[in-house]
Amino acid sequence: MSIVTGGSSSGWSWRSILCCCGKSQSNLDVRSSIRSSMRSIKKQQAVEEKIKPVFLHGILYIEIIAGKDLPNLDTFTLSTKDVSDPYVTVDTWVDGKNNCRLARTSVIFNDLNPQWGEKFRAEVCQEADTLIFTVKDVDVVSVDAMATLALPAQDLMKEEPISGWFNLRDKKGNDAGTLNLALHYRSAESVTMTHEIPDTVYPMREGCHLTLYQDAHTPAVAPLTNVPAPRKPDENYQPTQLWIDLENALNKAEKFIYIVGWSMKADITLRRGGDK
Repeated sequence: MSIVTGGSSSGWSWRSILCCCGKSQSNLDVRSSIRSSMRSIKKQQAVEEKIKPVFLHGILYIEIIAGKDLPNLDTFTLSTKDVSDPYVTVDTWVDGKNNCRLARTSVIFNDLNPQWGEKFRAEVCQEADTLIFTVKDVDVVSVDAMATLALPAQDLMKEEPISGWFNLRDKKGNDAGTLNLALHYRSAESVTMTHEIPDTVYPMREGCHLTLYQDAHTPAVAPLTNVPAPRKPDENYQPTQLWIDLENALNKAEKFIYIVGWSMKADITLRRGGDK
């Protein structure tokens, strides 16, 4: 087993090592083979540097884009169109053990050049020394590992976007296609520096107004109006009236009206009281 270097479009250099399990191996064999590869990568990197676990605490954005020229494990078929059905799992490992599943793509049937295009947002709070991407082939009675890519978790700590095609190898060190992926780790400290809610459709806006309603409609009649208004003792209290305020807001809107709800029935009149 040897260590190879995978390039990326962002200029990052990743040390990667891959393993592959045969068609007849069980899930236990897959895990055993990955552990064997982890021990191998640690031994071979001992001369250069000592791999140390890092504490990942924050959000890891993962995008599994595509695979290319993946190996075909479905060789015992009569049809040339019946090839492997690949999907990808993403896990964190520490000390040769799997400690957290972060993501799993959908299965692309009969395709050695799959296009996943799937994005994941994983909240992480654990130690890890390696981030492992395993390309697997799903069958009726078993799941077989096609190849596994191991990326040092330490390289995520710079919190810079990483993307590109990464070379895949089988357990013998032979080429086994490539995997196109993108990663971006954001620590909890960097995320909580802003009041912005992450991953929302619209950005945070200033100068907004909030009105609280105790009921859908509170009539402006005595004795409710016989008490002083809050912060305005010279004026009588005017209770909030949801449907009247909503009607006025819709009628006075100049640019755009957002109507949000799980159900609407336009022929029901919600406006109450007054001259309407």
